[in-house]
Amino acid sequence: MRFEVTRAAPIEWTDLRDVRLRSPRETPSAYGSTVAREEAFPESEWRLRANRGLTWLARSQARVVGTVTALPGVDVVHITAMYVAPEARRQGCATALLDAVVADARIGVPFTLDVLADNVAAEATYRAYGFVPTGGQQPTERDPSRVEIQFLLPARSSLG
Repeated sequence: MRFEVTRAAPIEWTDLRDVRLRSPRETPSAYGSTVAREEAFPESEWRLRANRGLTWLARSQARVVGTVTALPGVDVVHITAMYVAPEARRQGCATALLDAVVADARIGVPFTLDVLADNVAAEATYRAYGFVPTGGQQPTERDPSRVEIQFLLPARSSLG
């Protein structure tokens, strides 16, 4: 499967909404939001989300099959959301999305993200990309009995 990864634009708000609604429907325990919460957002919120931070969409045969959003801070870029549709998993979509968001950020800035401790597939994907556990962990807001582990992608010194 081949992927075209592009930066999201406000005009693509329906594409972003649709792919973001797939994630809590397919794997509700893996995401910090719920279908009801996401469905309640008006068009204006989706347009804002498409234009906020670094949001990318992955398409295969014109269908959106993945997304990643990162929010730049002063000293770090935090990946706040990532989703790859089941039909695009283990085919390079996650790598293509991470490549896009990392290339779009400033050189010399590290990346962080949080992943559920029991999400073995996501953890393997991030480790393969170069993320390493920081030792930080915290309970999730939705279910304090579940733990998120923080990962870090060290700053790169140049492109490539």
